[in-house]
Amino acid sequence: MARSVEDLAILYGVLSATSAAPCTTPSFAVASNWRTANPETDRLFDDVVVAMKQRGLHVSDREFAVPGEREQHDELTVMLAELVDNMSTYLSQRPARECRHSPT
Repeated sequence: MARSVEDLAILYGVLSATSAAPCTTPSFAVASNWRTANPETDRLFDDVVVAMKQRGLHVSDREFAVPGEREQHDELTVMLAELVDNMSTYLSQRPARECRHSPT
């Protein structure tokens, strides 16, 4: 999330190694109540946030709405449908000899 389109343009410039945007300091908001449930990922994310703050970027902590059980179920349905579509496309483009099971 970004505070403005200009902040997003700056972030895009950094990530794409193209710096056409004016050099202003962007602001970031961290969803302090959203965690991945993977300790290593959460620790890495926290380290990145600390590094951003140490380099002078404005980073604020905010609590964002947490999806409920209904939204999580809906999201899982969408993700599984996308997985099936993408897997079907991937497998249809592989040579048949690679898709067969070889007895051991």
